[in-house]
Amino acid sequence: MGGDTNLKDKRIALSHDWLVTVGGGERCLSIFARLFPQAPIYTTIHRPEVTGGLVPPQRVRASFLDRLPEFLRRRHRHLLPLMPMAFESFKLRDVELILSSSHCAAKGIRKPQGAKHICFCYSPMRYVWDLYDDYVRGMRGVTRAAFTWAAPRLRDWDKRTSGNVDVFIAISGFIADRIRRIYNRNSVVVYPPVDCSAFTIDANIPRGEHFLILSRLVDYKRVDVAVDAFSKLPYKLRVAGSGPALDELKAKAGSNVEFAGFVPEERLADEYRRARGVIVTALEDFGLVPVEAAACGTPSIALRAGGYLETVREGVSGTFFPEQTPDSLRVALERFLKMGFDPIKVRETSLPFDTPRFERQIIDLASQTLGGLTT
Repeated sequence: MGGDTNLKDKRIALSHDWLVTVGGGERCLSIFARLFPQAPIYTTIHRPEVTGGLVPPQRVRASFLDRLPEFLRRRHRHLLPLMPMAFESFKLRDVELILSSSHCAAKGIRKPQGAKHICFCYSPMRYVWDLYDDYVRGMRGVTRAAFTWAAPRLRDWDKRTSGNVDVFIAISGFIADRIRRIYNRNSVVVYPPVDCSAFTIDANIPRGEHFLILSRLVDYKRVDVAVDAFSKLPYKLRVAGSGPALDELKAKAGSNVEFAGFVPEERLADEYRRARGVIVTALEDFGLVPVEAAACGTPSIALRAGGYLETVREGVSGTFFPEQTPDSLRVALERFLKMGFDPIKVRETSLPFDTPRFERQIIDLASQTLGGLTT
């Protein structure tokens, strides 16, 4: 899909927190860029060598933060107190619609008079709300003191700029509740897309006996819960991903736990296809992994919380464990082993999240917002 005839002549701008990594948010942005091929993309920091394949670099307009020394730009999250200023420094003119892709500050971009603003919200600014303790815990010295001072001001700014948004789109009902709690605003739920044409069942790939974790190895993902659980079980666990928690996880892992390192995107589907089941231990706002796994016919064992309650179907595409503890996961794993899962039915649960559905919903909401829709 390359746009909509009712929108092709509209003056549209995109904003995104930063373009320095490739994740679910950047994949959504790449679809927005394709749907609105003339729209410039405003962001704080841009590393085209990382994200150039997702969005055309020539369309990106980076803020003054992008001119800072490289060692600062690589620590982009430590620049969070400056990001409101960065987005407010952009002078958008002759724009009819802004579509922000925001989990941080992108929704705070200034809206020209008469323009409309849709915020595709992954979460209210998570670094000063629900992830504040995790974020501060990783800081030291002056950086920690500065951020602790800035956090209340960022919360005030985050709430205040929510009033400049005409329509909030939440990536899950879980995030819709958070938007209501923090911003006192309603939202439309549009689930992020999964490319079900790339993630498929392949009968030629043999299913293994191991379970899979696919995750960044950072503390809040709680991969340690699974490593601790499997270290006392006879089953094999394959941990795919990289991050600062790797050495600590290796130190506590049993011989049945394998660390596969970073898996490039072109190998993800095969990782899912070869696994007996996928384990997800983090509290996620949506969580793509169980949906991608389901598209490959692979069921999940998921934390009974957050976005997983909307993506995993008990007894059809997986099962749940109630607490982030090894014992809770072990009980769920033993239950999982007694259950039977039909790969075809598992895959069917992923189809409502397919990319064409996402594209249609975004186009429809853009047209409706220009016509006067608010939330």
